[in-house]
Amino acid sequence: MKKDSFSSSVKEHLHEVPRKKKCCQHAFKDGCVIYNGSLSPATLVQKGLSGLVCHDCLSSFLAGLFVASGNISDPDKSYHLEFSIPDDDTADAISEVLTEAGFDAGRTIRKGRVILYFKNSTVIEDILGFIGASSGAFELMNAKIVREMRENTNRQVNCDAANISKTLSASERYIKVIDELKECGLFNSLTGDLKETAEMRTKFPDISIAELGQKFSPPISKSGVKHRLDKIIDFYESKNKEHTN
Repeated sequence: MKKDSFSSSVKEHLHEVPRKKKCCQHAFKDGCVIYNGSLSPATLVQKGLSGLVCHDCLSSFLAGLFVASGNISDPDKSYHLEFSIPDDDTADAISEVLTEAGFDAGRTIRKGRVILYFKNSTVIEDILGFIGASSGAFELMNAKIVREMRENTNRQVNCDAANISKTLSASERYIKVIDELKECGLFNSLTGDLKETAEMRTKFPDISIAELGQKFSPPISKSGVKHRLDKIIDFYESKNKEHTN
């Protein structure tokens, strides 16, 4: 199917679906005449609900209705299937037919016509399958899979970017404190393990705390590194308080 004519392709496919039974052929034709309002709502209800001969007639009727008055958006862009109906009475009757088939449509007015629509991708897949447009249903499913994979990838990229930004921001704070301790001559007042941690943080500013812990010999847990860095901050703040007092 051509992506720029998805709706037309679905309609072409529906025209090619074989309908061996006469009753289904008539049901398909009845669906096709709705667009011009040439079939009255009362007759529509009769043919759509009570007058159908076999279990395939309802599917054929809705297939004809879609060919004449339906439209479906390119699934690569959005999920939307609709029927454009000439008047309220006919729209009420078609709503009953759709409900009988298991599909409850939304409703709005556009350019003087009643629009019965569906926006749920799973429901649209079911409608396409029901009316015999299996290739359209499969293409929609494939488009959904591709879109979900793309969205998951974008979410992961955004999450990774946020984590990197968070890591760098935290690292910069620790390094700034460490540099100030060195400038004011207080760095050597740190205990041996805190001095080692300060030097490691300065040496590897771009990695996470968990990764930093693996640089020690022996390695230190993430919580252990975090505890040491926080103690450096506490030491710096306590000295600042003593200075201001």
